[in-house]
Amino acid sequence: MTGSVGMRKLFSSAFKCGASLCLFGWFGCATVREPPPPAYWRELGAAYDQALRQAGEGVFPPSAGAAPEVVVYQGVAEIPADSRFADSLRRGYAVADLPRNTIHLPAWRWRQRADGARSPHRMLLHELAHLHLYRVTVFVLPPALAELAGVERLNTAPWWLHEGWAGYVEVADLVENRLVWPSLNRARARDLRRLMRAGRSLDPARLLTLDSMGKLDGGDYAVAWALVHWILHHPEPRRRDRNRQAWIEYLAACRRGFYPPEADPMAAFAAEFLDCRGSLIEDWRERWQRRLTHESRRAFLALFVAPMEEAEWVELWREEMATMLAE
Repeated sequence: MTGSVGMRKLFSSAFKCGASLCLFGWFGCATVREPPPPAYWRELGAAYDQALRQAGEGVFPPSAGAAPEVVVYQGVAEIPADSRFADSLRRGYAVADLPRNTIHLPAWRWRQRADGARSPHRMLLHELAHLHLYRVTVFVLPPALAELAGVERLNTAPWWLHEGWAGYVEVADLVENRLVWPSLNRARARDLRRLMRAGRSLDPARLLTLDSMGKLDGGDYAVAWALVHWILHHPEPRRRDRNRQAWIEYLAACRRGFYPPEADPMAAFAAEFLDCRGSLIEDWRERWQRRLTHESRRAFLALFVAPMEEAEWVELWREEMATMLAE
């Protein structure tokens, strides 16, 4: 790996403090005695972010905006009691605060094996993927409309896409300042095989109907990853090319709030907002989310499934994923 002088010093410092740091990923790294300093994680976050902006394997538009802030917690005692992320952080989960462009990282997970499911490297890249997707799909309101609505930015990417993309990105290695992906997310693929052996009927179409992250169960994360992997790495070249073109169009639909291409998105949003101006703001947001879920599902079916029927596509997807996992 090449990098800034500051990064090389941090890597050297990590080695000196007893860390067995794997510079080309986190697979196979040994248990460490002491975690690297917070500055290491911030520098690494910036390096990951820069590489992710340039990557996307040609399937993401340019990502603008400032690099995210990485807030590092070296132990549970450092978590503020009044933090709205306190519960997740205490349980060892990293959190991306999308509107604030911030990642909260429980770096004490470094004390586990670095190839563990919750290694800080993997969690950091996972949460950066959420921020990256948010940056390229966010629906930004003009100031006057934002003041009326009480919100400046709206997350339009459905939750299956957020978790599927993050699961796809999290296993990349940083090599020569570039992200390099393995053929599979081995942990997610293992989860998917386990679900298949247990006789669970995998249903990617169900994910299209979920309007909140809280409705995802453990198996849904594996299916979400599999759906993104199917889109970007379909084994049949012509279908893969079609999928990737549809992916670009789907992201563009996210950016315009899934309003029709011929519509002015801001005018459509204003009309929708004013139509329910007598309601509580929570009611308006619920209506917005319901419409978004409905339209995002319809856009997916039109771009990725048509002319097949949904049920026919689900069966074909299961067969194709079983083949892809067996390779």
